[in-house]
Parts: sequence; structure tokens; C-alpha cells
Amino acid sequence: MLIKALAYLSLGLALPLGLAVPLPALAQADCPYAILRVESSQYVDTDAVCAAAQSWSEAGYQVFVFLTDVRPASEEAWFTLLDGVEAEAGLRDLTQADSFAKAAIALEVTTATDLPYSVSLTYGETLYGSPLDTDEAAVEGIKRRIRDRVAAQDATWALTIGLGETADLAGVGSPNPPASNPAGNNAVALDPGAGNDLSPQVHSSRQALGRVMAGGGLVAVGGSTVLGLGLARRRRQRLQAQLATLQSRLANLLMGCEQLLTGGAPENTVSYQLFVEADGERYPALAQEVKTYLAQARTALDQAFQVHRDLQENRAHQERPLKERVAAWELLYLSFVGRRDRIRAMSDEELQTLLNPALILGKSNFSPGLTTQLESIQQQIQGQPLKVELMAVKADQAVDEEGILGRVERVDAAIGRLREAVALAPQTLQALHDRRQGWSAPTAIQFGFTEADLCHGIDQALAAADTALHQDRRYLTVLDYCAVAEQGLAAIASLDTTLQQVQTTRAAIQDLQAQGYRPPALPSQEETCDRALATLRGQLQQAQYPQVPEQATTLAQATEAALQILRTWQKRHQTNQTTLTTLAQTTAHLITRADTQAAQAWDALQALPPSNWQDLAGVVSPPQPLLARLQRQDWVTLHQQNDLAVQALDAVKAGAAQYQQHLDNAEAELQRVLDRHALVLKARHQLQGELTEIEAYIQKVTDLTRNKLLGLVPTGDIDARLQKGQGSVETARELARSQEYLRACEARDNALRLVVVVYGEKLRQRVTEVRSLVNDHRARGAGRRELAKAQDAIATDSEIRAAQGDDLFALYADANQARQAIDAAESDARRAIRNYGSGSSSGSSYRASSSSSSFGSASSSRSSNSSSSGGSSRRSSNSQGSSRRSSSSHGSSRRR
Repeated sequence: MLIKALAYLSLGLALPLGLAVPLPALAQADCPYAILRVESSQYVDTDAVCAAAQSWSEAGYQVFVFLTDVRPASEEAWFTLLDGVEAEAGLRDLTQADSFAKAAIALEVTTATDLPYSVSLTYGETLYGSPLDTDEAAVEGIKRRIRDRVAAQDATWALTIGLGETADLAGVGSPNPPASNPAGNNAVALDPGAGNDLSPQVHSSRQALGRVMAGGGLVAVGGSTVLGLGLARRRRQRLQAQLATLQSRLANLLMGCEQLLTGGAPENTVSYQLFVEADGERYPALAQEVKTYLAQARTALDQAFQVHRDLQENRAHQERPLKERVAAWELLYLSFVGRRDRIRAMSDEELQTLLNPALILGKSNFSPGLTTQLESIQQQIQGQPLKVELMAVKADQAVDEEGILGRVERVDAAIGRLREAVALAPQTLQALHDRRQGWSAPTAIQFGFTEADLCHGIDQALAAADTALHQDRRYLTVLDYCAVAEQGLAAIASLDTTLQQVQTTRAAIQDLQAQGYRPPALPSQEETCDRALATLRGQLQQAQYPQVPEQATTLAQATEAALQILRTWQKRHQTNQTTLTTLAQTTAHLITRADTQAAQAWDALQALPPSNWQDLAGVVSPPQPLLARLQRQDWVTLHQQNDLAVQALDAVKAGAAQYQQHLDNAEAELQRVLDRHALVLKARHQLQGELTEIEAYIQKVTDLTRNKLLGLVPTGDIDARLQKGQGSVETARELARSQEYLRACEARDNALRLVVVVYGEKLRQRVTEVRSLVNDHRARGAGRRELAKAQDAIATDSEIRAAQGDDLFALYADANQARQAIDAAESDARRAIRNYGSGSSSGSSYRASSSSSSFGSASSSRSSNSSSSGGSSRRSSNSQGSSRRSSSSHGSSRRR
């Protein structure tokens, strides 16, 4: 304990001195690889930045790094400033228009990171056309990461990232580790994993703290020093920078928390004394909660000191890989910030405020001794960087949810509530009394609620708040009772609004009920509404205000559901009524059609031989009696069921569907009679002419299918199917003379079907013959299109079997078109073959043609910025594109 006390004492004496000494802004630092110009209050490890520039330098580039706290008034002012510092670095000639070294790159940053142009890259002509010049998205990503790191007070890491990632993007190779100190200076090599604690920003004023906390881990440095990184990869450089940042900022966190939590028991800490002076002990439960938070925070802080010492002094840890060492330090950092998003997202300023109660609470109304302590804490912690962005571990690896700072925040919040309550409680209570006096809920009263039902709990809460304020001076308790009263008033206001909606819905329900609608499901839903209303009344009487809005919504939904049941029932009734009207109209139309058209057609058919109508006599039942029964009985029954006095709406829907089926059957019977009569009439007038036409078809197909001697004299037998077709034609004529028209049409169709079948077979044979001709390479594709058309026009066997009457005649016409297309395809192919090799063709033949087109070539001349001894550069900001300037002795520049 003595050692620990000495450690805390040293920490308390040494670190404030170090923190109180402002860090000087750096001028140009010695670096063999780059020109470094740092004019910022942010600490920059110039040796790490120098090492990051090595790859650029060894690739033959001049490198310039510029960091400033200047806040330019505009982008133009920023560029003017950059032109000047680049000129001082020897990269730009201001006497010439945009003269910049050809093989050079400049990384230029202002800590005013809220400006969209706070990060600039300027580069010369050698990098034109490289990904650094063309990949805008990648460049913007690098600049964004630089800006974020600068905003997080990690300038070293930001500049290291900028140099490393731009080199990677441009394809510049990684540097080899230097064999010795490149600057040739007398340097003390600091390896953050080998017992060296903080970065070189910790000067002699902080050495006492280093000896106690790190056991000699902090090394005093004087004069010109460089960090012997000797790193082969940029990843290691970033880890080294992260380790230095962690060690520095954890020292600040340890000091800040130690000042706040010193005192042994929680009751002796500054935070608890603030709690006591804010009358916090009037609330035993809250006081115990605050003591618990402070005790837990103190225990966690003691553990953090122990871990910090172990990380500094344990050689086994120092020999672990660099990434593991960084992870261990980051886990120590997470023990402070925990896993709560609010704490982890805090900025440096917010973290400093959290550890400085004076900034949160002010220093008025506190005892002089406590005020002195607050001022001391403010001097020691103000302006010190505390925040760290994680690199090696994830935030969810923190063991503790709250962390030390999370518990401190909860204590600060409790003190803040106590102090605010002193002024807020009387004001809030008076405002609630005024609202209670002006209370009204007219709609709730109309629903049977009394004022006692609605306001009993509110009046009780206000009375208890008056007692807590005027007798006990327990201001937080006053606010708690006020919250109950506020909740009650808000619940009643919300209830009245919802009940207005319920009232409107009830009026619509009553209107539909007055029209006579009585859906079977309505009584059950009305019971649901009554239960919801009774539950709501009970919640109000028991002052269960948080549940009131939800229950009121349940009542409104139940009432709306009742209305929807009625509306659905009304719509079903109206739909049934429309259906019945349509059925009545259709029935009347069919009866008229049966008594006139169908009766006349049936009489005319029966005057002919039975073969024309006997198949209908055995199937068709007289439709008139069916239609009369539907009109007289079924429709009347359905109409009665749909009446509001009965409301058998489901039965009406089913009966109407059956009624419609009867109508469809009757209409089908009528239509068969009319169709048969039309068929007979057509056959009587056209059959003889059609038979003559079919005979001509038979003759044509016979000529086409018979072999011919010398192409002139037919030889061989006629196809038996055509002969059979001719016999069917004769049979049809005989049947027509006997007025057996139905059988005559069947014989006609048989004859024509045979003709089309034979015709089709012949055409398919011709297609096969002509295809070989068309596919000849000498035909060059001529005839293919016509042949394809012919194939599509030839009917299939299934199409021929299914066709009757006019459809068969159409199939024969299609066959004629197919024949013409086949002849055309053959002609085209033969013509193309004859002309093959002659270089010309005519008619409809295909030919390989060549067309020559002359395109004017437009050449674009690009003005290049020529250079003599140098090159050009590019530079652009975040907010604008790149700009070019005319060449000079160096060349033009581009900024990105």
C-alpha cells in the first residue's frame, strides 16, 4: 500500500506539471526523406513521418509534408497559402504560372478538419496517369482517413497513413529497413514494445511520472532525437504510432480518474462530496447507487493502474509481437470507456468535460474547499487528449459494459439531476396544478367516465408532490410525483382524442343498424368492445396511466372492427341484389329467345329428314319449362332470402351460383338448335358448289402426286386416298339430294380432309428435296426464308384431323401458299448457284454484298504542358476538381 500511495503521489505531482507545459509548435524537422513543416499544437512524431516518406524518396520523388493550425477563410486562400509554403520548400516557382517539380508530391493538411478542403495532395507530372491521378474514389478515401485522424488528435498517424497509402496507390515500393540512423544524429532508440512508454512529446517535465509509473520506462530525451523504428512495413509504423498514442492518452486518463476518485472510501471522493452538497443524501436509494458506482469505478481504476504497470514492466509482455502489445493497451483503454456507444463516441472535449465536474456543474453553491479541488482538476485535465480510435481489437471485447468513465458519467448525471431539481421541481409542480385546473375531457364524460374516474390518481400525485416540496424538500421526489401527474394528464388527453374517433365510428355503426343490417358476427364483436371499455375504466380508477393509451387504441380497433363487419355485410347484400337483378334480366332474355328464334329453328329442322336433328332430340330437353320454373320459383326464393327481414346472404350467394348454372345449360341447348339450323341452311345453298370445288382440288393434287414420263405423260396409279375422296364427294351429292344435309357435310369434310392429307405429304417431300438445294454453299442462303415460310404453312396431321367445314378449306389454301413458297425457294437457290462465282446476281437471289462507308476521323489534339527542367503537378481540394496551369521551367500542377 505504501508503494501504491507513493505511486499515486508521484502521479499527482509529476503529471500535472507535464500537462501544464504547452507543447511547442514544430518547425521544419531534419529528415533525409522529406521536408517536414509542422506548425500545429498537435503532437507529431516527425521521425515516424520521416520513415513513412522513405518509399517515396527512394523511388526518386521529392516529398513535402505540411501540417498547420491555420484556418483559411476560403479554398482560394488555402491554395494561396500552399503555393507559398511549396515555394519556400523549393518545389514551386512563383515567378512562373504554376511551376512545380516534375517528380514531387506534397501532403498538406490543416487541423480545421470541418473544412471540406482541409486535406490536399499536390503532385508533379511524373504521377500523371497513375492511379493517384485517375482513381478519384481511392484518393478521396485516403483524404477522409487523414481528416478523421487529425480530428481525433492523431496527427502522427494521419500523416503516416497519408504517405503510406498514397505510395501504395501510386505503386511506389515499400522501403527497406534502414541499417542505421539515416540522419546520423545522436539518437536514443525508443521501441514502444521494449519498455519505452510515451512518445517523445513527453519532455523532461514529465520524467518523474515516467519513473514511478513505468519503472524507468520513460526515457528523458534532449537535443535532436529520432525514433529508431527500423520498420520494413507501414503496418508496423502505424502500430508503433498507435502504441505511442495509447500510452500517452492512457496516462492522461489515469491521472484524470485518479484526481476524481482519490479518497479511499466512496464518501471521501470529490464526486460524492458534490453529491452531498447537492442534498443527495436525502435520497437513500440514490445515495447507495452513487456509492456503488464510485466504489466500482475506484476498484476498476486500481486494476487499471496494476495492468498499466504490468504492461510497462513485464518483460514477457514486452517480448510479445507488436500487434499483441497494441491489443493489450487497447483493452486497457476499453476498461475506461466500456461498451456503451455513448461513451465510446465521445470526443476529446466531451471526455475532458466528463472528468471535470466543474465544466458540467459549475462552481457556484459549493464549499470553498470543494471549489479549490474542482479548480485543481480543471487545470490538470483541461486540453489533454484522451480519445483513442481502436486498431487491434473490437469494442465488444471490453469485459465491462460501463467502464470507469461510464460509472463516472452516471454519478455526474445524478448530481446534475439533483441540482436541476431544486429549480425545476417548483416550476413543474405549479404548471401541473394550472393544467389540472383547466382540465376537460368532454368526450370521456359522454362515454360515462366521471371526473373521479379520470383524475383520482392525478390528484393523489399532486398532493404527494406538494408535501415532498414544502415539508421534506425532496425535489427529485417532487419530480417523480409530477411525472405521474404529467403522465395522467397526457393519458386523459390522448384518451379523449381516441374516444372522439370511437364516437364517430359508433355513429356509423348505428346508422347501418338503423338500415336493418344484422350480421351474425356483430354481437360477439360488440361484447369485445364492452370488455375493452370496462378494462379502460379500471385502469383509470387504479391510476395505471401508462396502459391507458394502449387500451384506448384497443377499444378504437375493436369498434372499427365492428363497423367493418357491418360494412362487409352491407356490401354482400348489395352484391346479391345486383346479381339477382342480372339473373332476372338474363332469364327473361332467354325465355324470349326460346319462344321465338329457337322454336322456329326447331320446327324447321323437324320438317327435314331425322338425320338432321335426331341427335338433338335425344339430348336437348325443352328449355322453356326450365326457364319458367327458374323465373317463377328459384328467383323468388333467392329474392326473399336476400331481404333484410331474412338476411340469409350466404344462402343467396350459393343459390345464385346454382341458378346461373341452370341458365348456362339452357342457353347452351338453345344455341345447339340454332347452330344446327344455320348449318343445314348453309349446306342447302352452298354444298353443291363446295363439292365441285373439292373435285377440282382432287384433280390438282392427283396431277401433282402422279409421276410423269419426261415430265409430261402421267404414269402410275392414282393415290387410293384421292379415289376414296372422290367417292365421298359422290356420296355427299346423293345425301344432299335426299336433304340429309348433316350427313352430306360429314362426307364433304371426309373428302376434303383426304385431299389435304395427300397434298401435305407431297409438299413435305418437296421441302426435303429443295432443302438440299438451298443448303448448297453456292446458293449462299438464297431460298431459305421462302422454304421456312413453306414449312410453317403446311398443316400437321393433328390439325387436319381436328378441322371441319371452312377450316378444312383454309388448310387447303395454306397448302397452296406453301407450294408457291417452295417453288420460289427452289428458283432463288438455283439462280444463286448459276451465278456463283460470277460476282453478280439478280432478281430475288441472295448475294454477298460489301458496303464501304467512309467515316471522318476526328482527332483530338490535347495541349500538353511541356517542361524543360521540371514537370507539372496536380492539386485539388475536397470540394472542387483538379486545376491545371500553364507550364514554366518546372511544369503545371494538379491538386487533389
